[in-house]
This record gives sequence, structure tokens and C-alpha cells, in this order.
Amino acid sequence: MRDWVPVRGRPLSGFEVTIGSPAGVFSRFQSLIPNLRTEFARLDEGKWSIRNDSPFFLHLAATFRSENGDGYRGLSVLRPCENFDLDWQGGGENATLVGTALPSAQEFSGQTIESDVHRREAKALNLRKWEHLFYRYLAATGASCSRIAEGTAKSPDFSVSLCGQTIPIEFKEFHLNPQERRSAALMRIRGYGEVQGSEPGHRIMKLAETARSQLQCYFEQHGYGPGILAIFDSSVLGHAQPSDLAAFFEGILTVSISVADLSIASVYRRENRRRAPYDRNRLVSAIAIFDLPPKLSSLLQPEPDEFIANLAVYHNPRAAHPLCPDLLAPLGFPQYVIADAEHPDVRV
Repeated sequence: MRDWVPVRGRPLSGFEVTIGSPAGVFSRFQSLIPNLRTEFARLDEGKWSIRNDSPFFLHLAATFRSENGDGYRGLSVLRPCENFDLDWQGGGENATLVGTALPSAQEFSGQTIESDVHRREAKALNLRKWEHLFYRYLAATGASCSRIAEGTAKSPDFSVSLCGQTIPIEFKEFHLNPQERRSAALMRIRGYGEVQGSEPGHRIMKLAETARSQLQCYFEQHGYGPGILAIFDSSVLGHAQPSDLAAFFEGILTVSISVADLSIASVYRRENRRRAPYDRNRLVSAIAIFDLPPKLSSLLQPEPDEFIANLAVYHNPRAAHPLCPDLLAPLGFPQYVIADAEHPDVRV
């Protein structure tokens, strides 16, 4: 069974993450692998202290084992050189604190995004609100990014220069359909929306189809090579989960079951006949998911005032011109590739 595996980068060393337990025992971690979860400590009940003495953002989470299986609880994103006090009151047996160093993460404030300066800069570059924020994010991470001027033919939005190679980027975002708009309205009124379902990878397929023409026009003028589709979900709709990307690249996960004894006959990915064939997906070398979750301190606000932006890159295993992960490694982006992996047992 093929599934996503992270591309391991070089350890980030020369900084400290300090964890203090309720018993007053301190542990220090001076080397973390970027974008990979690191187990810090087993969580006994009581007050914990965490200090991030590093130049990177640190995402903290708790994992625990309950009667229904493993659980997960997001805690916070620590800024560089920031403290966090955690009053842990249970959550299951064998709870552990894990952290992920995010070297490419950048912080944006809601007020800055809505400011007149932001609007003027976006207008000067002929960019929409979230396109401009993506452009600013790439610049903040140190990427050499340029706006591609619009001509008579369709063209991608940006190009990025990596080790002397210019790679086009087409930026797309999800928009609410009528059901999602109704659910979002109910969410604001009563605190929860409607139950929704969608076909894995279907919304990504629709965006990829519209992006294909822009990338095709660019390659016809400048020669063929790697191309990136960047996707932003401004409403956190959940249409760009790893399972959606795997369904788009590899096919929908299918489980064949023997009706007689309920045993699993096989687990495989099946191409969806309604979506574009594999050959038409080969033009996109990678899909980059631009994530903008609010900080924990912003969740109680009507409009979040702080966001931690990060970019995760998923490489197309069938790309006609693959994008080498080493090109993006200096920028610190999390990267994932499809590799052979054993799928966990499925219980009916």
C-alpha cells in the first residue's frame, strides 16, 4: 500500500527547547528534525512549563490513548523565545507531549491582512488578498519569488528561483459552495454547522484542471520543467487533507471485504472515473498547501487576530518533470512523497 511519508531534513541544532515537569524535573532538547514530531515527555497531571529558546516556531500537541484508541489534542504554537504554561488535567492513559519545529512558519496579524497598506500593495501587484499574503509569505521565508506579469495568454501567478532554476506557481483557493455557506452561517449562530461529506480529492481535481492551462501556456513559452500548484483554504474546509491529495494522485482508497467472514481481501487505490486521468495530472510536479491556522490565543475572538502561516509540499509521484525535494530543503518547507507503506488493519 502506497501512502505519504515525510522527507527528512537535517536536524535543527544550536537551540534549546526546555520542558519542566510538575515534579520540577527539567529536560532540554538541543536538536530537532524540522517538520517531524518529537516526543518530549510523558504527561503526568499537573502544571508543565515549556520554553522555546529557538529562532523557529514550535507546534505543541498532546497524544493520548483512550478506550476508543489514540487521541490528539492541539495545544499551541510557540513563537521564538516564548514560554507556555500547560495545566494538564488528564486526557487518557499514556499521554505524551510532542512538538514539531516549523522553520518555515511565519506570523501574520489579522489587522495587517486587512490594512490599507496591504490592500495598496496587493492592488499594485494585481493580486487578490490571499494571493498577496502567499507572496509575502514566500518572501518572508527567503524564497526568491516574482510576480509573473499578465500578458495576452494565460500565465501562472508567480515564479520562484531555486538554485538557478525558475519554477512557475499557480495559486488557487477553495470557495464556499451553497451548502458550506449555510453551514458556516449556522456555525456562527449556534456554534456548530451541518454534517457534510465530499468525495476525496474531488475539489483538488477541479482546481488542478483550471491550473493546468496556465502552467501549459508557461511551459510552451519557456520550456517544460517542474510546476507547482499552490492551494489555500481560507475557510479551513478540509478539502486538502493528505487523504485528498493521495486520492487525487493515486486514486481513491478502496477496501475489498469478504462478506462471509468479514475478513479483508485487499486494500488498494482505485482511480475515480469522474476525475481527470493520471496522464493529465502529470503536468503538476507538486501541490503546496498554504495553511493559515489561528493561534490558540485567537480562538476565542470573533475574528482571529494572529495566524501562523506554513506551507506543506506534496510531490506528485507521476509527474512528467519531478521537483527535487533538495531544491526546497533550504527553505524549510515540510515535504511529503508517496512511498510503499503497509496500511493499518481495517476493522468493520
